[in-house]
Amino acid sequence: MRNQEQNAGREVLDSVFSNHPLYRLISGACTKYERELTLSDIRMEDFFVETANCLDEVKEKDNDPAFQEEICEGMWDSTWSRLSRKSQSINKDEINLATCVVQTLLIVCLIFSEPHCYLVEILMRTAERNYSSRREEILSAVQKFMWRYGEDSLRAWVSDFMSVDNTSYLSEEIASALHGEEEIVEEETSDGKYPPVKVRMKILGELLKECDLWTNNHDRTKVARLMSNIIGTSYNNALNNLNNGLTLNEKQHGKDIDNVNKVLDSLKSDLQIKC
Repeated sequence: MRNQEQNAGREVLDSVFSNHPLYRLISGACTKYERELTLSDIRMEDFFVETANCLDEVKEKDNDPAFQEEICEGMWDSTWSRLSRKSQSINKDEINLATCVVQTLLIVCLIFSEPHCYLVEILMRTAERNYSSRREEILSAVQKFMWRYGEDSLRAWVSDFMSVDNTSYLSEEIASALHGEEEIVEEETSDGKYPPVKVRMKILGELLKECDLWTNNHDRTKVARLMSNIIGTSYNNALNNLNNGLTLNEKQHGKDIDNVNKVLDSLKSDLQIKC
């Protein structure tokens, strides 16, 4: 089943992102590492998805120096955790390698981004791992690919993507391609129609922020996983909408606030938190 989903996912990503500089780089330079991941069954498209997640996290906090150390400290561990959940078998060596591939791709992208404070931190954290020698090998493969095909398109994309005027998130684009419009589907209940799932999640994001859940990446990931199960949307959509929660008019969305409060109560119980 996992292989069928992977094949379908790759076909979609190949179609939608075939000309995307980062996707082209990963498919051209990192496919050979996919062949080493025989037990965990992590694929090239997982590299793309996880690199997007890391870039989005850096982008979100790029202008907040207080979060620099926190993000860089936890980047390897959060990537490792997400990749391990995608694996059919928890083979630590393979997941370490896959994590190293993702972190190296992140470093390459950040080379083209200003400022470079994250780059220095992540390089330091990665160098502390046992896979630092593989990082040099992966970095060399990526550089050779860029030398052959040019780096201008990747540089231009990273520069635009990380600019303050660009409010898009790559993981949202990927989720939209893989899952269609599921995040904006309305659900009908006995009380009538609720606002779209995306709106409900943003309201919930605000409520959860009041519970001070944003100080720990693990909590944020756990909340997103629970939300994806309870509300019925993809994990990436849950995490992105939590991170980008907006303050909405409570009168306008009164019915939905009641519904979200029920979900919040369930989450609070599962997480054993007080709000």
